[in-house]
Amino acid sequence: MKRGCKELDEIIGNFAKNHIEHFTYLELVEYEKVLDIADHDLYHIITTQDMSTNPILMKIISFYNMSLLVK
Repeated sequence: MKRGCKELDEIIGNFAKNHIEHFTYLELVEYEKVLDIADHDLYHIITTQDMSTNPILMKIISFYNMSLLVK
């Protein structure tokens, strides 16, 4: 999936490659809600680790944090 921000494309794309095939239907619904967030806002939420009630968004934030440790 291509979005408007290269860095966000990388985060979301890598997360999806590693997790989406294991999602339940309800997790896919929550994932769609995440994708509806404006790129700039979503990137800010992920990189500043804002709190969220969306469980998938929290998984994306954790995935992002783990990717920083690997680099």
